[in-house]
Amino acid sequence: MERLIFDKTVHSVACYSDYSDEFKCIKYHYDFTCVVGLLSEIKRFVSPFPNDCFLLPLKADFHIDFFVRAFARHLKVPFLYVFGYNRNVQKQSLLAVEHRKINLENAFYVKPNLPSGYKYILFDDVVTTGSTLMAMRDALLKFGVDDNDIFYLTLLQGVNKRNICKGLINV
Repeated sequence: MERLIFDKTVHSVACYSDYSDEFKCIKYHYDFTCVVGLLSEIKRFVSPFPNDCFLLPLKADFHIDFFVRAFARHLKVPFLYVFGYNRNVQKQSLLAVEHRKINLENAFYVKPNLPSGYKYILFDDVVTTGSTLMAMRDALLKFGVDDNDIFYLTLLQGVNKRNICKGLINV
């Protein structure tokens, strides 16, 4: 499933509304046994990405690390945690849609352990507005990464007023 966010194609494995119970089960209860459907969706995901990529999640939360490892195995790419925080940010899911981008402006930096000369797949668990992915992208651009070497992947596509989780939608 694809979606255009700020003129960038974001690939998602499934719609949040289809897997919200499984997602909440691992995120809030750390229960691996309830994510069989999500893992099946990852295994069915056909990669549109080149082979010379690194998978870059924002942080190593329990549920994110679990899914990043599943994607890395499936896509046969390494993953790295290379983002740091410039300042404290509010939790995105608690903010109104119009405040999410502002919350993350200049929030991240790239640590010096990012290997150069590769392509990079930015990973977020759920995309609603795309603000987290775009803030990660901004940090990579400031670090000197070419915009054409950045790709976008999420586990789930969230739902907001502009996105009904169907097809290709502009935000």
